[in-house]
Amino acid sequence: MSLPKFKNRPTPPGTPEYRRLLAAVEADELSQAIETQGISTSGNVVIGGDLTVTGTTTMNGPIVLGDAAADSLTVNATTTYGDPINYSNATGITAFATGGQASATALTEEINNVTTVATAGDSVKLPAAVAGKHVHVKNSGATALDIFPATSDSIDALAVNLAIRIQPGSSVDFYAKDAIVWESNVDASLTIVAPTTNTGQLELKATSSAGNTVTTITNASQAATRVYTIPDAGANANFVMTEGASTINGTKTYTAPIVYSLATGITAFAGGGQASATALVREINNVTVVATDGDSVKLPSAVEGLKIVVKNADNSNVLAIFPFTGDAIDAEAANASITIPSYATVVFIAKDATTWESNIQIISAINRIYVGPAQELSISDLGVNIGVSSAAFISKYSFDTLSGAGAIPITNFCTKVTTTAANALTIANPTFDGQRKRVILVVDGGDGTLTGDFNSGGNTTVVFADAGDYIELMGQSGSWSIIDSGNTVDGVTEPVVS
Repeated sequence: MSLPKFKNRPTPPGTPEYRRLLAAVEADELSQAIETQGISTSGNVVIGGDLTVTGTTTMNGPIVLGDAAADSLTVNATTTYGDPINYSNATGITAFATGGQASATALTEEINNVTTVATAGDSVKLPAAVAGKHVHVKNSGATALDIFPATSDSIDALAVNLAIRIQPGSSVDFYAKDAIVWESNVDASLTIVAPTTNTGQLELKATSSAGNTVTTITNASQAATRVYTIPDAGANANFVMTEGASTINGTKTYTAPIVYSLATGITAFAGGGQASATALVREINNVTVVATDGDSVKLPSAVEGLKIVVKNADNSNVLAIFPFTGDAIDAEAANASITIPSYATVVFIAKDATTWESNIQIISAINRIYVGPAQELSISDLGVNIGVSSAAFISKYSFDTLSGAGAIPITNFCTKVTTTAANALTIANPTFDGQRKRVILVVDGGDGTLTGDFNSGGNTTVVFADAGDYIELMGQSGSWSIIDSGNTVDGVTEPVVS
């Protein structure tokens, strides 16, 4: 054994001082020897028993205390360190793939940097809890890390053997409060107190998620500083999100026009029918392509209060509008469609979870007028003679077709004309004042010349030269007045009236 020297003097073997010190060591009385003699040594001192140091002690160089997990150092006085303390640490740790507690990578140091987390839930495991012990864990991996306690231990208020999860870039400190429970600085909520007065708090709190998911709150890039204030709603309330279904209660005031969801350029399903009809997914839907009569679109599933607007912007063909499977429109049977002609617009409002009501059906306080397609006009004056015959009403949505030369019918609102050459067309005088009639050239096989009594400065002919040419007439004093004309295809040309 190498003995230290007394008071900076060597202690050669054989001297009284040497023999006295050796006896003190053998009697486990080194502490008394140090206290009474004042020993200074440049070698190693190995103490097998307890060492009690009182007063000021200066230690230079590396100091290793204990050689087993059960060893401990108790310091009851103020300790001053002249340099930063080097804690035991490990980096380059790989979390156990597929996760779980049983095979989780064991954390053996005080500071642990986990650099490889290949998939969410890969795991590491804390050492057995010892009261007062501290462990720091950093997730430097690419995805979420699960941190388990040692078997039969627990973390915070979790059940025994359950893990906490931290996201990439996050770190957490654990302190063992006893021999079985670790407490972490991963708070169940974040509370921010009001400055100065401390009379209010803002609390952010997570709740259990069935999918063990992460909800991230972040901000978009901003051009200037913003302040977002949460108003007092007067009761518990939810935020309205841009995705998913939301319910808004109470009166809301908008200081600018509301921009509704809009879809245009919609093509109706060729061949029609409900099963494959083009789905309408916006509030306002502009159907621009209806290649043949009866091509179809389909409303969404009815939700009470939902509003859908549909326009047939095709220049010639009738559009079929179906409800969602199992739903109904107006008084039609379930899954039955309604049809609308070119340039007609219909508004649908769901009155419940299975029925859409449209503005095709007009209800008066004293009578009922049904002007929907394939419906006859029915007037009940409830015993009051209003002096109007059903012949005086023509559905806006009724139409017929004419191919080649011939007479234009006036029993329907719209006639679609197909010319096969330079065809001569005629039209009879209106049957009542205010009668409306539209004539449109849908297929141009040659000029169509329409002859009639047009109460417009003695005009008697209208020449349709291009597909899309149309006129709209109204009965007045026994003849027709031309109230509108143009071209639905190019928007520029129009029939020539003479």
